[in-house]
Amino acid sequence: MATVFKHFSPNFTGALEGEMGDVDVTAPGFGPATGIIDPTQPFTITVSWTVTGALVTPANLPAGTDWEVSAFAEQYGPGPEVLLAAETQDVTVFAVVPNGRKYSKVLTISPGTLPERDPVLKRSGIYKLAVTVVLPNPTQPDLVGVQEGPIIEAKRP
Repeated sequence: MATVFKHFSPNFTGALEGEMGDVDVTAPGFGPATGIIDPTQPFTITVSWTVTGALVTPANLPAGTDWEVSAFAEQYGPGPEVLLAAETQDVTVFAVVPNGRKYSKVLTISPGTLPERDPVLKRSGIYKLAVTVVLPNPTQPDLVGVQEGPIIEAKRP
């Protein structure tokens, strides 16, 4: 799996560092060997990320603050670029890791979101996935992480 940015931007060594985890797709019959999702069925994308450092405290990541988590798909060749899902993740819901927090979010993608191959319309039905996590900050630069996901094909069984 390729990485766009393994670390967040901005990244302050020792003070506030972010790192993206894997982007996992779960769908009936889906696997790395096939990469095929049935476009008539829902599927999920799980994204995880970790923030560490001296500034990872309740004062700097207070209750009521949300991460913005989004998943995108870009079709190879002519075709749609799709926002698959956009949800929030409460900063107070995390797993404790040394000197920081680990977050995870499962995004459910509705059936019919990704069109399958159509030679008449010149659609490949093959998509590259990417996810973003953003922690908005009104007084400082937003904390942003980006991770590429797998290449998938929308194809009915």
